[in-house]
Amino acid sequence: MTTATVIGSNGFFSVIGGHTYTDEGSDPLSITVTDTLNSATLPRSGSVTVAEGDTLTAHTVTFAATTGTLFSGTVATFTDVDTASPASDFSANINWGDGSVTNVGTVTGGAGTFTVSGAHT
Repeated sequence: MTTATVIGSNGFFSVIGGHTYTDEGSDPLSITVTDTLNSATLPRSGSVTVAEGDTLTAHTVTFAATTGTLFSGTVATFTDVDTASPASDFSANINWGDGSVTNVGTVTGGAGTFTVSGAHT
């Protein structure tokens, strides 16, 4: 819970507060304004839409594969300015470029640095 500031006069007031959100999404918001002269309260609720804070940067990865032999390894790396995002926040689809079905890759890493791995023959 955070204490806010009430400003205004003549029956028109604004409630000003601050908070840092850890991830994007829609979060519930509730406030209670209390009249300190008579202890009357005015509860209100709503929601806050928090915008995406991630900025992703792809990095070039070169790998070699052999025809008819299973390749398994890193196919991509990327960084995220939001170093609190876990690997579970991301998904990856791999198009191997040979007309085969697109595969789901495995994203690992954290602290802003991630690797995408996959396997394909």
